[in-house]
Amino acid sequence: MISNSEYSEYNFKSMTDFNATNQTDLIRGETPVDIVDTCLQLCKQYLSGVWTQQTVDTIEVKRITGGLTNHMYCCRIKSGGEESPQTAVPREVAIRLYGRKNLITDGIDGERLSDIIIGLMVSHNGLGPRVYGMFNGGQILAYYKHRHFGLADQNRPQLVLQVFEGLARIHAMDVPVKREHWFFTTAYNWYNIIENDTKTQTLVNELNLNALKTHSLKAELNFVKQLVDKCDSPLVFCHNDFRSVNIMVLEDSDCSADDNSDERVLFCDYESSSYGYRGHDLGYIINEWGRSLWDVQKPHIFPLDSTLIPLIEIYVNECRRVLGNRFTESEINSVRHILIEMKIFSLVCMMSGVLILLKNDPDAGDALDMDKNLTMHIKKLTAQKFDCICKVMKSFGEYQ
Repeated sequence: MISNSEYSEYNFKSMTDFNATNQTDLIRGETPVDIVDTCLQLCKQYLSGVWTQQTVDTIEVKRITGGLTNHMYCCRIKSGGEESPQTAVPREVAIRLYGRKNLITDGIDGERLSDIIIGLMVSHNGLGPRVYGMFNGGQILAYYKHRHFGLADQNRPQLVLQVFEGLARIHAMDVPVKREHWFFTTAYNWYNIIENDTKTQTLVNELNLNALKTHSLKAELNFVKQLVDKCDSPLVFCHNDFRSVNIMVLEDSDCSADDNSDERVLFCDYESSSYGYRGHDLGYIINEWGRSLWDVQKPHIFPLDSTLIPLIEIYVNECRRVLGNRFTESEINSVRHILIEMKIFSLVCMMSGVLILLKNDPDAGDALDMDKNLTMHIKKLTAQKFDCICKVMKSFGEYQ
């Protein structure tokens, strides 16, 4: 029997409590005891310059969040003279150490060649962090002081412009990786794992999760697929995790909070990137428009068309600038068509989140590295989110 007492360690009264916890508890795995020496040796090998003079006592290594699978560390020289501009050797970098890849979009488990290709290309195009070094187990990147693109930033026109122009440039990239749709093959595999997971099924019954007891997860997934097939979203290069946590507003400029005209946006965490449905990225970012990623218990209300259309117009105008006038000659690239894509793929992204969290088993080899009690509590909250999705789907009859 599973009882609520098993979740006492994470007895959140609301998602506000969960949001406060996730900043620390969701850092993945243990920090290696020799991490300072590991980072030092990497910086000596790939950065050279002033780093060759450092020891474990003259550098500082701090663990920072690195997504659901990787470890990320800020490594900096504690003190000393500045490097000359001619050498351009940074004194502070981010070191990303790979964990197990959670979302496999190319069908090859453990494959990192695409990460190298994509990381170098987005860096070169100014769409991702500068790359200082790449090695078998990770990357050395520029470290940026930043904040995540938040609710307040959605009302700052210059930042919004950068977000949607940047997304247009990502989608316009010509990247030498596999060009095929992967999402629904993966989604049905996730569904099969959930269906055969006795722990999740027991959780549904013991906690009386009505949404999962009264709705067929597979039927809802089938419905979403029918919507996607009919909307004919083009195959483009996608970020695939285009959420606020992966949009950095850089804080290195001297602008004040009231005058943010010089602030710059930069995207990060391209680990899941691949070719896929154009609507995927649009759905992810719009799911957070006017709300927080963690607002699971808050009723999901889509932004008004009057809010979405100006965002789409920014995207379309930048696509036309990059790809030429031929882009807007096709109905599939019209504002109306992309508006439909946004709404349909907001459901796709919500369904994706439900499947990923419900399938996660801390005892499985490919699981997210997360505390077992926290995993089960998140599954409970995810069931509430699924109930919200089922209600939202009823409003999509116009697209059937």
